[in-house]
Amino acid sequence: MTDASKRRIEDAEFEVDTESDWVVGSSFMEPVGGTEDLATKALLPAGITNTAMWGKTKFAFGKYEEEKTNYQTVFEKDPNYVSWCRKHLTKDSSKGPALDWSRYIKARDLVDCKAANVPFYAGTALRREFCD
Repeated sequence: MTDASKRRIEDAEFEVDTESDWVVGSSFMEPVGGTEDLATKALLPAGITNTAMWGKTKFAFGKYEEEKTNYQTVFEKDPNYVSWCRKHLTKDSSKGPALDWSRYIKARDLVDCKAANVPFYAGTALRREFCD
């Protein structure tokens, strides 16, 4: 007898666990609350619990350091700077606070894509565009 046959469950013996944190109803099981935040949570730095908390980080480099501006404000108020950072701040070219800012941009792009129901390329924050 193999291990696989030992784990086999007959339909008559199967019981549904109603106290579980899983939703049953499709061929896939998802955690209660959905999976949409899991990718974003994977990007969060240690000690940061959500993107709102991360957005309160004060700039520690660049043109916004003197102004003591936070990530969220710059992300929402200066799209040109954010666009420049997307292109120029990479994990190879930046370190410390600049790399953290770059990762925040990627996390926000991911959140915004999901909020707008815009599909994106797997594993990236690049929005998928379609032809008419």
